[in-house]
Amino acid sequence: MKSVIFIIIILSIGGFTVSESFSEILVHEGGVGIMTETGNWYNFSIQYPLEWDVILDENGVVNIMSDNTGKNGLYIILKCEIIDWSFYDQCNDENPLNITQDDAKEFCTKLNFVENSVLCDNYEIIDIFSWEINDKPSNTMVINYKFDEYDMNVKQITNTITYIHHGNDIWSIATFNESDKFDLDAIKKITSTLKLEDIHDQDDIFQIKPTSWLDELINMIKLVFNWI
Repeated sequence: MKSVIFIIIILSIGGFTVSESFSEILVHEGGVGIMTETGNWYNFSIQYPLEWDVILDENGVVNIMSDNTGKNGLYIILKCEIIDWSFYDQCNDENPLNITQDDAKEFCTKLNFVENSVLCDNYEIIDIFSWEINDKPSNTMVINYKFDEYDMNVKQITNTITYIHHGNDIWSIATFNESDKFDLDAIKKITSTLKLEDIHDQDDIFQIKPTSWLDELINMIKLVFNWI
């Protein structure tokens, strides 16, 4: 009996894949998207899951979408000095979330069916935290609210706004998700890969760590003999 089980284990190991990548790396440079006032392109790179899609719009916003609903994904934009957002109050505050907290709530309360065909309700800030992204000081806010569309399709939404400070500029990464698809750990993982220097030096953090066939064989044998 044990010899038969051992043969089955060996056959199973034959199909084992040692390593596989599960991400794409967007290297954003030269000729698309975010342009400075001097006509130079401002470069960055970021990782995102393999099945997501990148959409670059004419305003310099990079959208990375997890599905085709338009309701799940993230966008990246550069503000303040390199691209002139001097009118933007957040550019003059050490912690721009101080202003964003009030602005976002006010924006939500002003939405209505008559003017906007949407309604925002039950707005709540559920978390705020500071961290570093590739040595850049960063602040993140997590928001919950209900969003009614004109077709009365009510959705519970969870968004994040992350500001990354880079000199006199602020990079903003905002995520938007239907709450049942929201995964803060995954969002932090993606956001943590934003690089503004050495943008080609990205180690795939979504990659499965290589495992030897011998390690797999030992693990499977342990499982089998625990089961017998």
